[in-house]
Amino acid sequence: MKLSNGVPTFDEVMLPLLKIAATGPLTRAEATERVADAMQLTQEQRTALMPKGHTIIRDRVGWARTYLVQAGLLRAVKRGVFEITDRGRELLARNPAKIDFRFLMTYPEFQAFHERSVASQRRAGDAPNTEDEASDPAQATPEDRIDAALKEIDVALREALLDRIRAGTPAFFERLVIELLTRMGYGGSRAEAAQHLGGPGDGGVDGVIKLDPLGLDVVYIQAKKNGADNAVSRPTVQGFAGALDTHGATRGVFITTSYFTADAEACARAIRTKQIVLIDGDRLADLLIAHDVAVREDRRMIIKKLDEDFFEE
Repeated sequence: MKLSNGVPTFDEVMLPLLKIAATGPLTRAEATERVADAMQLTQEQRTALMPKGHTIIRDRVGWARTYLVQAGLLRAVKRGVFEITDRGRELLARNPAKIDFRFLMTYPEFQAFHERSVASQRRAGDAPNTEDEASDPAQATPEDRIDAALKEIDVALREALLDRIRAGTPAFFERLVIELLTRMGYGGSRAEAAQHLGGPGDGGVDGVIKLDPLGLDVVYIQAKKNGADNAVSRPTVQGFAGALDTHGATRGVFITTSYFTADAEACARAIRTKQIVLIDGDRLADLLIAHDVAVREDRRMIIKKLDEDFFEE
C-alpha cells in the first residue's frame, strides 16, 4: 500500500534501504536519493512534502533507518552517517522478500524497543487496553492513534539521542554535561562550569560545581559515557561516595549513558551521610529533552474541536 501521493510507506523502504547500505556508509540525504532511484519514484513522489516542509520520502527513509537501527541491522558510525551491520548482511544473504514491522519483531532488541514505546504509553495512561486493540489501529480513535504516534516518536528520539551521545567524542560529552547542568541552574555560567569539570581521560566528566556564587555549597559530579550494556556496578558507586569526601562535598550526582545495577542503586540509597543522585541513560535523555539540550522543536500541532458552549441557546 502506498499513501501520500504514492510515496512508499516506511516498511516498503526498509529492504531497499538495507540493500543500499550494504554498498557502504551513507548519510540520510544520500540514502534518500538512492532509495528514490532504486524504487523508481517519479519526480512528483520525490518532491511531495510533509506539512512541516521536508519531503515525504525523506521522512519515510528516516523512520526506516530508525527501525533498522533498533533491530541491529544498521548502526550509526559518526554524526549523520550510518552503515550496515554483520546482522544486516546475514539477513540480506537469506534474500528476504520483504522487511516489515512483524519481521523486525523477531529480533529481541527491536522487541525491547517496542516494549519501551508501549510502556511509555501506559505510563501516560493512553496505551491500548487489549492486545487486539494494540494490533488493529482501526479499533483506536483518531486521538488514540495520534497519542500512540507521539509516544513512538518520543521513544525513538530518546534512543537516537543516547546512541549519538555514546558515539560522540569525550569533548562533546563534556560539553553536553556542562550545557545540561547550566540549563538546570547549576554551576553558574558555562565558563565557570567548564573550569571545574575536567575529563579524567576515559570519556567521562569529573569535578565539582558550585551551587552558590561563593562556593559554600558544592556538588561533586561524575559522568560516564558507557555503552548501552556496560552497567555501573556497586563498587563504582562506592568509589564515587568515597570521592565526595576528597572533594569536600556532601552531595553527588553520578550520570551514565547506560544503567546502574540493582546493587549499585541500593548502595546509593543506603548511604545516609551523603545525598547521592544516580542518573541513568533513560533519565539523562528525559533531562536533555526537558531542557532542550541536543534537541530542538520540530513542529507544533493544533487540533480544534467544536465549541459546544457557542451553540447553546
